[in-house]
Amino acid sequence: MATAGFICKFCSKWFKTKRGLGVHKQSQHLAEYENEIEVPKAKTRWTHEELDIMAMHEAQLISQGKTTEINTELLPLFPSRTREAIKGQQRLQKYKDLIAEYTVSNPMFASLTDPTVACFFEEDP
Repeated sequence: MATAGFICKFCSKWFKTKRGLGVHKQSQHLAEYENEIEVPKAKTRWTHEELDIMAMHEAQLISQGKTTEINTELLPLFPSRTREAIKGQQRLQKYKDLIAEYTVSNPMFASLTDPTVACFFEEDP
């Protein structure tokens, strides 16, 4: 009659519990045990180019009157980033300054109701 158990893949020893197998691996096969452990990747930093692209697109979306679900619009531009990562950047003052810079430096991104930018869109009589 066979019973369920756990077998060490390094030396084929049989253990009744998973904990027993783990203790065995740590004491008898330490190097192999440590190689099995998955270490999560370090968080990748945002590059200046990524921040510029995101700020430019956000400024453009705001100028088009899209103020809701901006993050949903930005998410496909950065497939390796999460919604939370995007939101985290949007909270930073340097990112807010980037959006303001794009809005001021490019009148196409500014709101048409902004009186400081309206002169760019008026037609000559």
